[in-house]
Amino acid sequence: MDTRPCCRSMQLRSFQVLGALSGDHICTVEIHSSKLVRDLKRAIREQEGTPVSAQKLFVGDQLLQDSHHLDELASVLRLLRKKHREEGLVPQSPAQIADRARQKNEEKQRVTENARCQRLLAQEKKRLQLEQDQAAKHQRRLLRRGACSSRLRGRQTCREVL
Repeated sequence: MDTRPCCRSMQLRSFQVLGALSGDHICTVEIHSSKLVRDLKRAIREQEGTPVSAQKLFVGDQLLQDSHHLDELASVLRLLRKKHREEGLVPQSPAQIADRARQKNEEKQRVTENARCQRLLAQEKKRLQLEQDQAAKHQRRLLRRGACSSRLRGRQTCREVL
């Protein structure tokens, strides 16, 4: 296949642009098949307002370079809009994004489980302390009764002892 721009067909092609994560339809762009991915990004910017520098286009899991020719591509593309990230890293493919989301979800589940375990431990500690307090209170009552009954033999009343 001749890849020179002068030899490419000048037919108009329609590209469906879907969200990389959601799969929702973002826009449909009609552009000459002789154009490059960078030209498609400009057309998306005109329709959607997303800056070209914030766009990453994918076919499947493959990131498209700005120098790819449109006649080499399928008509369904996925668009990832870059956002500012704390790490300064932007995922390179939808698979990496899904992996990162899975990792964050697992971390959230670990934190939630850890908090639940901490609550259960605190409840158990409180229950054990209450049992110990009740046992000590019961022991003091038994000791008082024993002291009261031994003093009564010595003719003192229980009220005088307590």
